[in-house]
Amino acid sequence: LALLISTGLFLRTLRYARQIDLGFNPDHVLAASFNLRLQRYNDAQGREFYQRIVERLERLPGVQTVSVTNLLPLGFIWLSTPVVPEGREVPRDERVFAGSVSVGSQYFETIGTPLLRGRDFSAQDTSKSPPVAIVSEKLARRMWPEIKDPGEAVGKRLRVSRSDLISCEVIGVAKDARNNIFNRLDKEPEPTIYRPFAQNYSALASVIVRTDGDPRGLISAVRREVAALDDNLPAKDLQPLSETVSLASWSA
Repeated sequence: LALLISTGLFLRTLRYARQIDLGFNPDHVLAASFNLRLQRYNDAQGREFYQRIVERLERLPGVQTVSVTNLLPLGFIWLSTPVVPEGREVPRDERVFAGSVSVGSQYFETIGTPLLRGRDFSAQDTSKSPPVAIVSEKLARRMWPEIKDPGEAVGKRLRVSRSDLISCEVIGVAKDARNNIFNRLDKEPEPTIYRPFAQNYSALASVIVRTDGDPRGLISAVRREVAALDDNLPAKDLQPLSETVSLASWSA
């Protein structure tokens, strides 16, 4: 009886989430999270691991695309950073704070968030190449309120603040997505800046896999591929992304 009730509640919350335009498609997506700091990986080793696991998973039968991200949509971690349009002085207390997401190439295809203008990140966007960014529709409008279409942000520049200001060229504009679990699903999506994983590396990250069928069918294969690279590395929260979305819906 308890199992039937839990299943019913899961389906109800999932239906509720589907009534809202999330800006991404969690269906047929498997997510595996890693914390390489706990395994004492240095940055070079961590970058190599994420590159190699993406390559290995791409070769599995039933896999469409694979990518990596420091933040899962509606996951239980959220990061934000102040951003300002380059060439415009903005008082510190008036800076826009945007969700700060680092992603690999094919992230938008894998997660199901449309790119409205410009290009995706590629292998040419490395730690040694000029900094680039993809912005959400809302961030484009906040940064440049004079533009008529968010796509006009492509080619413009903005500065990302951490300990210093990093100047980035906007190479793409993505559809708004409800990435932040701490923002109710019935509220407007927060502005978001996406940066290449290679230029904004994180040891704590998730690999996402879009599959042809039920993503649960690939769980064992993903575990084997991870173990082939490091049999001491646990894949945390290895589950379909739809389950993450369902949990987030409880707070909506």
